Amino acid sequence: MVVLDGNKITEDPHKRENFLIRLLNWNFDKYFDLLSCFPGARVLDVARRLPTVVRHRGDPGTVILHVGTNDTSARRSEVLKEHFRTLLDTARRLTRARLLISGPMPTYRRGSQPFSRLYALHCWLRDWCSASGVGYVDNWESFPPRRASPQPPGIHQKCPSM
Repeated sequence: MVVLDGNKITEDPHKRENFLIRLLNWNFDKYFDLLSCFPGARVLDVARRLPTVVRHRGDPGTVILHVGTNDTSARRSEVLKEHFRTLLDTARRLTRARLLISGPMPTYRRGSQPFSRLYALHCWLRDWCSASGVGYVDNWESFPPRRASPQPPGIHQKCPSM
């Protein structure tokens, strides 16, 4: 989870499209008020920890939630969707901050099944965030496919239903 000062993120969607990647070149102390990392956490783990993080920070301008990759190995997509709904409900209850969901990053070396599950999560999150009025950071398009990567047929034609 990343908490940002809302005044320091551009409102221009074209400039904001890949801003998480560009932030890596910036001075973190200048732009981040709080950065909380929970290695290995799943979506509900972050939902449970969010009240403590927000309580100690106050009401930030923007909250970016980057979570979900660890959940895909369970192969329970409907359960994962419900967990994201719980996370969003929790975040909305705790803060008036602008909420952004940071989508999964592709993993090319773990095989085609994990790749496909992450891609399905990316597609669902993108559409769900739009329908839920939450910003979505599309990390998938920021990482071009590698030539030797396992890609299921038609992966770039349309998103699978999850």
